[in-house]
This record gives sequence, structure tokens and C-alpha cells, in this order.
Amino acid sequence: NNFNLLKGSHVVKGCYPEKLLKAWDKFSREKTALNVRPDLFDEEQMFVIIELEYGGQDLSSFVLRNACEAEIVFKQLAISLAIAEEVNLFEHRDLHLGNILVSRTKSKSVSYTFRGERFSIASGGLMA
Repeated sequence: NNFNLLKGSHVVKGCYPEKLLKAWDKFSREKTALNVRPDLFDEEQMFVIIELEYGGQDLSSFVLRNACEAEIVFKQLAISLAIAEEVNLFEHRDLHLGNILVSRTKSKSVSYTFRGERFSIASGGLMA
């Protein structure tokens, strides 16, 4: 499937650490931050920390070489979300280009199982 492996997750409580605020500021300078700076939260705020395997570059900065690559990313994304919705009752409520990761791959195809049927589509050299 096209979802990244979950390496770990934690629920934490408290003010956002200064080191992470600096990282947030750096990210905000280099890209457009879609969320508010997290220093506005107090010591009662709870956060979820999710650690994932490396999944590639976000689609907002990934350079697609042609329209065929855009179609490949769209197909992989649509299939993956359809499977996640049906199998895991997963609903992505924050889907935007910054949350779609893409990488180049040497794999010729991407395999899926949906409603008991196993099938593959050409990767086009991309994994989304």
C-alpha cells in the first residue's frame, strides 16, 4: 500500500518546546505554513507525536516531469484512500499537497488488495 509505516506515536501534554518552535519557524520561512504557530497553546494543551518512516517529498515541492506523472500520483492516491476508507474506516480530513508524499522508485508496479481482489498498476517510477 501507499501508506508510510508507523514507527511510533505518543500523546504529550504541555507547552510546545522551544526547539520545536524554532523548527516550525524554519519550516514556515521555507514553505507556507497552513497552521498557526503552536506557541499560543498553554501547559494544558495535548499533542500527538507521530513518527513515520521516510515517505518522500511533499507534493507541493515535488517536481512532476509531465502530465502522465500527475495522473499516476492521482491514481495511486485515489486507490489508497478508497482502500483506507473501506478497510480501516479512515477519513483524511486534512488532505492537501503538503500531506501527499511522493518519491521516485525503481519498482515497475504498485500492488493493492481491494475487496479481496489483488491488482497492480504501473508505478511510472513513482510512489505516492
